[in-house]
Amino acid sequence: MNSKDQFYKTKRVIVIGFLIGLILLTSSASGATEIKECTTIFIPGDYYFSKDIISYENYKSCIIIRVSEVTLDGKGYSVSRNTLPNFPGKTGVEVYDSSGSTLTNVVVKNVVVLEGYENGIQIGRAHV
Repeated sequence: MNSKDQFYKTKRVIVIGFLIGLILLTSSASGATEIKECTTIFIPGDYYFSKDIISYENYKSCIIIRVSEVTLDGKGYSVSRNTLPNFPGKTGVEVYDSSGSTLTNVVVKNVVVLEGYENGIQIGRAHV
């Protein structure tokens, strides 16, 4: 390999390393996890919506929180359904530990739940 090829290879490695570092710095700076679709949260932490979320599932909840120590910030975005009209979704946002434990320190804020759910936000066995 000649010196010119080595120079470009080194330059490429530095640029790639810089980009990876920038991505890691950006994601860890906010400390929150982005939610773009219906999901179940099993890991404590901060979460936020980056867009409106549309569910295409019948009889299911869209956002399900199963652990303590969670903050969910909808940032004014909505949860809605696009399914058969006679088959309602269960819940827009569900906070419930199916194992029977009581959840603590769960915050759900700035979430708009649109029609199509039996319950907008449902809390069971939780101190929020």
